[in-house]
Amino acid sequence: MSDDKIHLWALVWNEREMLPFFLEHYRPFVDRFFLYDDGSDDGSVEYLASQPDVELRRFHNDGMSFVEAAHRFNNHAWKGSRGQADWVIVVNVDELVFHPSARAALASEKQLGRTLIPSRGWDMVTEDFPRRGPLVRTANRGVHSREMNKVAIFAPDRIDEINYVGGRHAANPTGHVVASKTASFNLLHYKYLGEDYLVRRYRELGARMKPGDRKAGFGFQYHAEEEKLRNHHRRLLAAARPVLVSDMVAEGLLKMAMPGVIEAGVRFVTNAKGGLQEVWRGDDPYGAPVQQIYTTTTLPGVVKAWYRHARQEDQVFPLSGRTMLVVWDPRKPEVAPLEILLDSAEPKMVLVASGIWHGFRALGDEPSLLLHMNSAGFNMPRVDEDLLPEDDPAIPYDWSRATDARP
Repeated sequence: MSDDKIHLWALVWNEREMLPFFLEHYRPFVDRFFLYDDGSDDGSVEYLASQPDVELRRFHNDGMSFVEAAHRFNNHAWKGSRGQADWVIVVNVDELVFHPSARAALASEKQLGRTLIPSRGWDMVTEDFPRRGPLVRTANRGVHSREMNKVAIFAPDRIDEINYVGGRHAANPTGHVVASKTASFNLLHYKYLGEDYLVRRYRELGARMKPGDRKAGFGFQYHAEEEKLRNHHRRLLAAARPVLVSDMVAEGLLKMAMPGVIEAGVRFVTNAKGGLQEVWRGDDPYGAPVQQIYTTTTLPGVVKAWYRHARQEDQVFPLSGRTMLVVWDPRKPEVAPLEILLDSAEPKMVLVASGIWHGFRALGDEPSLLLHMNSAGFNMPRVDEDLLPEDDPAIPYDWSRATDARP
């Protein structure tokens, strides 16, 4: 386990229902909680005062705007961890940053010299308020939200100023800023926990807005009509899907064919004029960012093999015909190469991670057409590609096995 110290900073106001879920989630990787209460009267103060790892403080806001005071808090309070913590987490109580191995992930990011960790945001939604946790297990469905792509984790000794905009929906950090290129953490936003809870919480938050907030238009969303809020909740509930890869696997939406190789089902939506085939989504909790898209045609019976990349991840989708994709991990030579059928009649997306040898053979009497979506563009002369002949003995596979007679 990493020896890094991790501190969390947050404001609290009447969060007694959420606080047990909040602490349960963060305790496995947060060493100390610095929570500032803004006059709660629902039992939050008494509950937090009994928690040994929580330093409870009073949030003083004598100004005319709660939003502006919270903005100052988020931009400056975390500086109290300088010289004491390797990482700080700045969140609201209804925000859970998640990684299946958070401490190990942060230790790795630190080793790579990174000082700021982006998150992929989700609006989580449930039919009713959860009765038990952990929420990432019992309330695991959501919809991707760009507004929740917040920077919540950074190194307090390396960042001079985080410079959040209102609501922490964006940041303009200064100092020694080295950010991850991809969001390895998810930020799960738990506000849509049943229609009744949503309406009640919005009304409570709206009522505490100060004259300066109302004059500036802050918190206008809290005054939306009740039916509008309920309709929005219903739309989110209908669109929600599992957020974490493990849950998608459990529900049969993803298949981990082997470490580093993922098979993902795709949706086809029909209508009176035809239909729509979903291929790739930037908010999928799996897959790689796409930097180059192209198609390849392979004539019947032709083999294209073998390929391997040091950094690039490939995502392949069949547009027409049938293709046998074969993958093999040289780091596990005892495991035989794996065959994956790509059939345009029943299409699926397959992700092949870096380090894995792969190749293709077109099946049947028609050419196969594949869509490739790679995480890196083709870069001459520094091509990230190793090549071997299709019959190289280093890879224990005979391409004569890949025939259309196979299922």
